[in-house]
Amino acid sequence: MIQLSVTEAQERFPDLLVAARAGEVVEIQENGCAFRLTAVSSRARPPATGVPKAGRLKGQLVVPDDFDEPLEQVCAALAKIPGSMVEDFRRERDERPVFAPENPTP
Repeated sequence: MIQLSVTEAQERFPDLLVAARAGEVVEIQENGCAFRLTAVSSRARPPATGVPKAGRLKGQLVVPDDFDEPLEQVCAALAKIPGSMVEDFRRERDERPVFAPENPTP
């Protein structure tokens, strides 16, 4: 364990960071209070890859034409519940624009 005052810690701070990263307990004392310096994570952060690019998976994902059909069964069951908002959901869904692929797969 490394014990030192605030003044000493300020002078040796880079070395104390290396020691804490290595698992050493670093204790800094000031006016009767002790503070411990510990490493939160010893793993390096992955490199930033930038902003995801829209359309990167174009042509790799296919949404079947009957994608919404199973949902109709759920909506029918929920419509039987008093006060459900199924009709609002259906209206919003039907008003959404439909996007067709530029090169549909045969």
